[in-house]
Amino acid sequence: MNLLKGQGYRRQPDNAKVIQQLVAAYGKQGQWSEALSLSDKLIEEPRTQSLGYYLKGRVYYDKKEYALAITAFETILADKPAAIEFLQFLMRAHQREDQLDLAYAYLQKHITDY
Repeated sequence: MNLLKGQGYRRQPDNAKVIQQLVAAYGKQGQWSEALSLSDKLIEEPRTQSLGYYLKGRVYYDKKEYALAITAFETILADKPAAIEFLQFLMRAHQREDQLDLAYAYLQKHITDY
């Protein structure tokens, strides 16, 4: 099912909120390549780059590709270290990869720095 034919995307193809909803819908349908492609579209724009990496991380997390999710979440935290929601998903991904020491280290660093 091609969700890009929907009214919201045709009217506002650069609207980050519409793209975010499409990524979520594609993910729910298991259409991972479409979801990742739209996430990459957000990453290309400096103003939506963090959202793009977050969505990319969520897609990889939902696919159970935790190492790739970790990379996406770490990219965000390098620029926005106070982003709590991103930190939570990064820690969860580390836990899924049996990297509890890294999850704990990120939490400690966050508590110390902020």
